[in-house]
This record gives sequence, C-alpha cells and structure tokens, in this order.
Amino acid sequence: MTSQSTPLRALPAPDVNADRPVPPVDTRPAWVLPCGDLDSSVEQFTSAGFALLAIGPADDPRWALMGHGHGRYITTLRLDTNSYAAGRRQPFLEVDDGDPLLHSAGESTAEFVAAGLGAVSSSVALETDPPIPSLPAAGASPDWVVGRAGMRYRDLLPDRWGGQFIASHIHIPKGGPVPDYVHYHHVDFQLIFCHRGWVRVVYQDQGEPFVLDPGDAILQAPGIRHQVLEASDDLHVIEVSSPAEHATFVEHDLDLPNGVDVGHSYGGQQFVHHRAAGSPWLPNAEGIRRQSLDLEPATSGRYSASVIEMEGSGDSSMQLPLVRPADFEFLTVLDGTLTVADSVGGDSVTCQTGAALGLDDSGSWSARTTEPTRLLAVSRHRRTDRS
Repeated sequence: MTSQSTPLRALPAPDVNADRPVPPVDTRPAWVLPCGDLDSSVEQFTSAGFALLAIGPADDPRWALMGHGHGRYITTLRLDTNSYAAGRRQPFLEVDDGDPLLHSAGESTAEFVAAGLGAVSSSVALETDPPIPSLPAAGASPDWVVGRAGMRYRDLLPDRWGGQFIASHIHIPKGGPVPDYVHYHHVDFQLIFCHRGWVRVVYQDQGEPFVLDPGDAILQAPGIRHQVLEASDDLHVIEVSSPAEHATFVEHDLDLPNGVDVGHSYGGQQFVHHRAAGSPWLPNAEGIRRQSLDLEPATSGRYSASVIEMEGSGDSSMQLPLVRPADFEFLTVLDGTLTVADSVGGDSVTCQTGAALGLDDSGSWSARTTEPTRLLAVSRHRRTDRS
C-alpha cells in the first residue's frame, strides 16, 4: 500500500475541565475499521495492547476510539459499526473534506473518506435549530438496548429534540458490581435521577463513594470524572443530557476517589448531589407539591429540575413550565397518569407511567390528573432569562 505522509494533529479538547483536558491524539489521517460487534472488537484490540480512549453514544455505542503508544501523541484507530452496516468491510483512512489527500491520492490503494472528527467529538446544538413540534405524541420507545457498561437503555425522547437532548430510562435488572471505568462526558448538561433501587457511585473531588437512593439526583457537571461502582437489583435511573449525541472519554490517569475539592467548577457548573430525604417540599397549587433538585445556582440559572407530586383528588392541575419561562421542558411520568394540553391550540396528550414528552415555549401549557401522580420535570431556560 502506498503510504501518505501527513502531519500529526491533536484532537481538540472539549472545553469542559481546564484542569484535566482531553489528551491530544493523532487523528489525521484516522484509520477506521468497520466492525459488526463492537464489544468483541474492543476486547480484541485491548488484548493486542490498545487502550479504549472514547466511546459513543452511551445509550447504544456505535464507535470506539482505540489508542496505542505513549507520550503526547498516540496512534489511533476507530472501530465503527456504522460503516459496517453501510457495507464497508475493509479499513479506510478518514480525512477532512478539504484535505488534499482526498483529492490527490494518485495510485494509492488506500481509500480516503471525507468524514472529519464528528464521530469522536460532539457539539452542543444551538437554540437556532429548526423548530420542534410543540406537542409531540406522548410516549417513549418500548425497546431496550444494551448500552455502555452493559446497562439497558430505553429512549424517552425518540425525536431527540432536534439533536439537542437525549432522555434515557436506564435499567440494571441484576444488582452487584457494575463493569464501569473512570470516565467523563463532553456535554453541556447531564442530570442523573434515581427512580427505583440504589446505586453506588464515586465522583472526582467529592470524597468517598456514596449511594443514590430513590429520589436522589446528581448534576453531572461537564467533564467531571466519575464511575458507577455497584447497583441494587432492579435499578431504574432517568438520565437527561444535552446534546443528544456526545462522546464518553475514558480517564486513564486519575484514580477515584481523589480527595475533596467541593468548590471546583467543571465547564462553568458546580457538582450537585441532591438528597431527597430531608429536602423541603413546596406547595405549587392545591393538591400539588414539588421538590426542587437545586440545579439553578449550580448552572447560573440555565437549568432547573423538580420532582412533582399531584394528589389527583378531584382534578389536580397546574400551569407549565413549572418554575419560570423555559424554551425546553422535559416531563416524564414516574407513577400515575398526566394529561398535558395547549390552551391556545387546544391539543392535548395523555402520558401513562413510563411515558415522557418535551415541550417548547410556543404554547400555553397546562397539566392535570385525576389520580395520584409523580413526575420528573427538567427545564432549560434561555440564557437571557435570569431570575
């Protein structure tokens, strides 16, 4: 095979944690190896001396970045199931669309494919993205897929809100140690809410491992290193993240726990550990109360989240968004039934236990129920909106 000489280029580090940036890796040109079984391919290359650097997306991994070597630059290889599904069977070199290699390979037998770095990085979707239908059909995917670290994932927002958000119902049926590793995510926002069961986790700068019980939550600030250690039988967790597709990076140089640094900022956010037990409940309307997960101070008012309990006596109803104007509000029914209506357009949709929907700011929303109902609500507020 004719070789082509190109300079090394570092993979841009997501600006999520200045103290521990993403290690630069050689990605130009990047060898891509189509594979049908990602897990077995990762295992095979790990046995050959490669290290897993990144993987994604977490809910249904389709690629893994493997690295081999030492020092500032290392050789990389991306294992990719998308290209295998598209019919590719031979390794190929991935280069930027404007790279001269793409247009002047000459007699080279190597195949050069324009792709760039999209598979190993992620960018936060802008608020100027195309508008989303204001009242999508309620529900969630009934299908479970095996995601990262063997955890089962169910998609709660199948339309992914134009690529801006992903909401996942994560389930671990059989408890015990979780085959996880220290890692971090390139995200703008990520909330972890423990619905049923318990899970033991450890986080960078947060001291010893701790347990999340039902109703507890974590604001997983951008770039913070963490690891899932152990779970109970029948663990159910709700995870809401932005953007919808984002990379998970493996941390090879930091062992956890690593001490305590409570005031540290990660990507402009603070770590939050919400403990349901002992946290106050605030009245919202007659027969309705809410418990804030205290995200607003940690995100400079950008995000808020609450657990809402509705008695359902008579006809419990409330206006949405729950806290203040929001350009995105995610609702999932933890228990019970909820009907959401647009008082302007007249449309309505009913959500049962396990269903979810996303609302934009184009309507005037109200929610009601006639039975005891428990909800999780997550909101993103416009950057110009500060309370």
